[in-house]
Amino acid sequence: MIERTLVTTLAAIFAFSTVAQESLPPHPYYEAEGKHEGVFLCVPELSGGIRFDEFSKRWTYGGFRTDGKSFVFKITPSRLMELEIGATRYRAMAYDMTVSRPGENRVDNCRSMTGGALLTYENGLFECTTGFLDYKLNIGPMRFMEVYSHGYIDGRDQAGNTPSISVGKCSRI
Repeated sequence: MIERTLVTTLAAIFAFSTVAQESLPPHPYYEAEGKHEGVFLCVPELSGGIRFDEFSKRWTYGGFRTDGKSFVFKITPSRLMELEIGATRYRAMAYDMTVSRPGENRVDNCRSMTGGALLTYENGLFECTTGFLDYKLNIGPMRFMEVYSHGYIDGRDQAGNTPSISVGKCSRI
């Protein structure tokens, strides 16, 4: 009897919370309806950064190959959230996002760069990190940016651990 009452009470609180959030106005900047759900194939077109030249023993700028480095973003609505600006409460959709490479079994969670919920702007701009790679994906113009910001600052002058930025275009699949 007590268990049934507890379950009923929790269900009522959850239902009230969901209804209360849905009745809030949408956030002025963040998307609130879950409309950016999808799977996107992203193909880099340009890549560059800095690299260590073993011959001269110096860091230099360089362009990098982009062939075979496409990846897939999977974006799913996670939960409706309540956000506050001043005294006004708004609703916004939190998302789950993963990134993977075609033909590979590895799937990385792409989390919010701030450590909070992964939100998207109304125009479809997502910003997330896997810990090693930072991504910006805008599903409005279907463009992305991938940034690898490790290397160089660790003091190890060696080839291979090269900060870089790649940009390209995406398509919904």
